[in-house]
Amino acid sequence: MTKLARMRTLDGCIEQLKQDDPGTEFTRYALRRMVLSGQISHVRAGTKYLVNYDTLLNILSGNQSDTADKSNVEREEVCQ
Repeated sequence: MTKLARMRTLDGCIEQLKQDDPGTEFTRYALRRMVLSGQISHVRAGTKYLVNYDTLLNILSGNQSDTADKSNVEREEVCQ
């Protein structure tokens, strides 16, 4: 059985991150800037940005740079 990606909205990512690390200083604004600048891949669902939470954790911990495989992923809106 394949593991499903934990896709979260920006607010959902921050909420989950604060549960995992109550002392975090990482903000929604910082995450939004990462998404808009292409530092982390995302999927748009209407006006919402969905981010893979596990990928975000890897990037924040310094284990992975999402910009390397961004060129292989074609982004498109999944819902309008």
